[in-house]
Amino acid sequence: MRADTTNLKLALVAAIAVLASGSTAFAQGDATWDGGGSPQLRGAQGYPTAYVQRPLTIGARRIHVNGFLHVFRPFDGADPASGFNIGGSFGITDDLEVGVSAERMGTDRGRWILGSLFRGAFPLQFTQDFDYGDIPLFARFRLIDGDLELALEASVLIPTQTDFGFAFGVPIRVHLGDALSLDTGAELAVWFVDVSPGVDETQVNLEVPARFALQFTEELYLGLNTGFRTIDFDLHSIPFGIEVGFTIMAGSVPLDLVGAFQWPDFLFFGEGVDDNLRQDRFLVTFGVRAFIDV
Repeated sequence: MRADTTNLKLALVAAIAVLASGSTAFAQGDATWDGGGSPQLRGAQGYPTAYVQRPLTIGARRIHVNGFLHVFRPFDGADPASGFNIGGSFGITDDLEVGVSAERMGTDRGRWILGSLFRGAFPLQFTQDFDYGDIPLFARFRLIDGDLELALEASVLIPTQTDFGFAFGVPIRVHLGDALSLDTGAELAVWFVDVSPGVDETQVNLEVPARFALQFTEELYLGLNTGFRTIDFDLHSIPFGIEVGFTIMAGSVPLDLVGAFQWPDFLFFGEGVDDNLRQDRFLVTFGVRAFIDV
């Protein structure tokens, strides 16, 4: 336990040091990006290259396509589960976005409160068993624009792997200057879980993300992801993870290359829980996002 506590302290100190050093670089004018935009690094309708400057919804007549590879180890000694998700969304107006995707601005892509890890328009699980994942449908409407953005979101899980459920959320994006953003809010999910043949359980789960992103250059950002999650208001966890993203241009199309590591239950507590540090349970993710104007 002492070693686990030491590792926790080192991880937190390293993350805070990176964010602080990046903020100091911008304050001193040492960074290569000044917070402005380069027209040649933007889509045809001006979708920001810099991740922290992007809006909560993708914008009118824009398509978002993503593909992500996940490798998840549930506990020490277990065989990892791996799979691939392809998803996407469409901006009907600047404020209204609909889609079939687990990857959307400000949400935890693990979405541990509803459905399988493998979710999208075309989700496949390769290992531990080969299977087709779940299909999440969502609609998001932005109510408030500006430095503080707020939206309403509704989603339904088509249970092609697990069980039916639905969720309502209030995603929030706060632009803390040109180089820093915070994604937060709350999402409440109702999941009708088939525990065993003839035995069903209705879970009411809540997630409150806290996802910080720091822009080092116009193309490069670093994310620090945490928050709070409760499963049926009985078991509770605080995730911790880091994310790195780099944007390249394919003509006028921004392409995000993303890599992430997360402990989904870094701190885990509740009735009957003895081990509060769950460093043996982790998720590794690699993926790409594309934003296409139509």
